[in-house]
Amino acid sequence: PQIERYDYDTQLSFLPVINKRIEQAENQKKYFKTVIDSHVDNQTSDVSENATNQLQHDLNIVALEREEKLVTRLVHARLRITEYKTYGTCRITGRLIESNRLESMPHITLSLKGKEIEKLKKK
Repeated sequence: PQIERYDYDTQLSFLPVINKRIEQAENQKKYFKTVIDSHVDNQTSDVSENATNQLQHDLNIVALEREEKLVTRLVHARLRITEYKTYGTCRITGRLIESNRLESMPHITLSLKGKEIEKLKKK
């Protein structure tokens, strides 16, 4: 099948969206790192309170890891524009990813059709 590409100017138009999302995710990472670092392992006589504190701490670690993965994916998206000029092309179908999907999730590499095909392959 023919591989489709957005023209380079269109690809460049997504850079502000990607850069803004990177900045937001970096801020979230800083927040979660601060919260995690300030976690005091205060054991109290209340088992329920201890469990709640530990659960919240664990959830913050998971959230930090999620933000780190997002930053990595966004940096890769930026490289697909600046280095490879392949941004917006579905890695499975070779067709263009819908621009509204790229606006809301600028790190994605699959069109809706590509995502559907990937799901079927996993079954």
